[in-house]
Amino acid sequence: MSDDCILLIGHGSREGAANVEFEALATAYRAARPRLRVETAYIELARPLVGEALASLAKEAKRIFVVPVFLFAAGHVKTDLPIAIAEARRAFPHVRIAAAPALGVHPSMIELAAARAAALIGDDAATRAKTLLLVVGRGSSDPDANGDFCKVSRMIGEGRGLMHVESTFVGITQPLVETSLEWIARMRPERVVVLPYFLFAGVLIARIERKIAEFAAAHPSIAPHLAPHLGIDERLLSLLDERTLGALRGDATLPCDTCHYRVGLAGHADLHAIANQGSGPAKAPHQLLEVAPAG
Repeated sequence: MSDDCILLIGHGSREGAANVEFEALATAYRAARPRLRVETAYIELARPLVGEALASLAKEAKRIFVVPVFLFAAGHVKTDLPIAIAEARRAFPHVRIAAAPALGVHPSMIELAAARAAALIGDDAATRAKTLLLVVGRGSSDPDANGDFCKVSRMIGEGRGLMHVESTFVGITQPLVETSLEWIARMRPERVVVLPYFLFAGVLIARIERKIAEFAAAHPSIAPHLAPHLGIDERLLSLLDERTLGALRGDATLPCDTCHYRVGLAGHADLHAIANQGSGPAKAPHQLLEVAPAG
C-alpha cells in the first residue's frame, strides 16, 4: 500500500446519478494513473464526508493530497474544506495533509468547454457570425467565483467569430437563464448554442433543458442547441495531476485577493465582518489551506 494518497473531493448530492458521475471520474483517474492511490470524499450529502475519509486514511497514509474537484473556489472550498483539513491536522499530526486549489480559470478547462461547444458552433464563418454562445454556470453567493466564471465564459468565446458570448446562471445570482434568454430574443441571432459549464449532469441541467424548450416554443425563428456538459476528459485528468503536484510542492494557494471573506467588497460587507470576528480557525478559515502542510 502506498504511503501517499490523493483524496478527490466532490460536493455530494442527494441525486445518486451525480455522485455516480463523480465516482466515475475517480475511476478514470485511477485507470489512467495506476501507480497512484486515489480515494474520494464529499463535502456534504454523501459519504464518506471529508473528515471521515481523512480519519480513515490517516491510519495508513503518511501523505494525503486533498484535491477539490470544484470548478471555482466558493464557500465550500474557502470554508468547509479548510476547517475539515485543520481538524484532521490537529488529530493526526504525524500525517502530512496538503491541499490543492479548485480547478479555477485554467487553459485546460477553457479548451475542454470550447471542445464541448465546437460541434454545434461549426466551422463556417458566416454561421458563426450569426450564432450566440450562452455559457451557463451554477451561480454562487461568492463574487470571486462568479467573476471567475464570467472570465472563463469570455475566454471560451474569444476569437471564434461569434455574434456574441453571454454569461448567465441557473440560480443564486443574476442574470438568470430565463432573463438572459429574453435579452437574446431581442438580439435576434439565428442560432443559440447553450453551453452548461458543469462538471457533472444533474437536476440543474434538466432545468436548463426546460428553459431552452420554453424559449424554442416562444421564439421559433431562433434555433437553440444544447451542448454537452464538461464531463470526464483527459484535459481534466491532466489538471488534477497539476493540482496534485502543486500540493506536493507546497505551493498550492487559493486566489484570495478578492475573496469576500478577506476584503470588504461592496454588497458583501456583512460576510466580511462575520468571517473576521474572533480568532483561530473561525477567522477566515479558508486561509488554513495556505499554511505550510503538517509533517
